[in-house]
Amino acid sequence: MSKKLILSSLIMASLSGAAVAQNSQAIVFPGESNEQQRSIQFPQHSQAQKNAIVFPSRSYANQSYKGRYQQSKARQDFFQTMESVHVAEGFYTDTLINRDYNTYYDYIGEVYVQHAPDYPDGAEPLRVELLKYLDDNPNIEVDILRTIAEKDYVAIHSAWTNNGSTDVFVDIWRVEDGKLVEHWDHYQGVESSTELSGPEVDMYARQNQDLNRTKALRVINTYNDLSDLNDVRRFVDANFVGHTPEAQNGKAAFINHLQGMAQNGKRFVRTPAQTIAMGDMVLVHSKQVDRDIEKDLGTGYIDIFRFNNQGKIVEQWSVEQKVKPVDERYNINEIFAYPYRW
Repeated sequence: MSKKLILSSLIMASLSGAAVAQNSQAIVFPGESNEQQRSIQFPQHSQAQKNAIVFPSRSYANQSYKGRYQQSKARQDFFQTMESVHVAEGFYTDTLINRDYNTYYDYIGEVYVQHAPDYPDGAEPLRVELLKYLDDNPNIEVDILRTIAEKDYVAIHSAWTNNGSTDVFVDIWRVEDGKLVEHWDHYQGVESSTELSGPEVDMYARQNQDLNRTKALRVINTYNDLSDLNDVRRFVDANFVGHTPEAQNGKAAFINHLQGMAQNGKRFVRTPAQTIAMGDMVLVHSKQVDRDIEKDLGTGYIDIFRFNNQGKIVEQWSVEQKVKPVDERYNINEIFAYPYRW
C-alpha cells in the first residue's frame, strides 16, 4: 500500500469521525506555516474529540479575510486531492490487484463516462468486460508505479505483466461524490525496464505547482516548432533522465533527438487536453497530429515530468497511443475531451 493511500485513508476516515491522528503526527498543508498549531474538533464523535487532528497554521485572529480564504481553499483542495487518491488507489488495489470484485461499486459511480476507446461507456458494461479479462488472465500482475492527483482529477501510472509481456498504462479519472465517474487512458508495450523505473511523486515537495505546470506545457509546445528549442534549454536539467523507449538521458541527448526530427522535416501540431500537478510532478495529456500525413487521426500522449527544487525537469515518463478510427472504438466519447482543465 502506497504512502499516499495510507494518508488518504486516514484523512477520509477522520473526516467521518472514524479515525484520528496517531502519536501527535501533524498533517501539513501546502502553503501553511509551522509557527503555531490549530486543532480541529469533531462534533458528535467523542473519541475524535479526545484525539483531535492537529494542523499547523497561524492564528485566524491575525489573518485578513483574504488570508483566511486562501488557507481555507488550500485545505479544501488538499482534502479533495486526497479523496481522489483514496478512491483511485482503492479501486486499483481492492478491485484489480486483490480481485475483490464486490468492491467495484465502492469506487465506480453508477454514471460512468468512458473516453478510452477500448472500453464501453457506462459502469456495468465496463465491470462485465473488466472482470472477464481478469478471470481469463489469472496470472496477470498489476503494479502501481506512481499516482498524481489534483483536486477531482487523479492519474495512476501502472504496469500490467502477463506471461512475460508488460504493458504500461496511465489511467486518468474525474472524481465526483467520492466515486470515479469519468475515465481516460493510454497504454503501450514496454520495450525497456527504464520505462517503469523512477520515484513516486513527492507530494510534500515545496514547489510551485502552477509554475511547474507552465514549464511542462512550454516544453510540450516545443513540438509545434522544432526550430525553437529555447524552452527545452531553459527548463530541462543537464542530468535529465528520459524513461522512454528512446532513452534520452541528458539534456544534450534530448536536444539532439529534437534537432534530428527537425532536420528530417518533421512537423507536428501538439494540443494539450489536460494537466495534473502534484508535489514535484506534472502530468500533461495531449494530442499530436503529424502535419505531413493526410487526414492523420493523431497520437495521444500522456507525459509525466518530475522537477527538482531548482525548478528544472529532471525526469520524464511518456505513454503514447495511436488514435483509432471512430468505427473501431467501443464508445462515442471524444478521447481528448474534458469537462474543464486546470
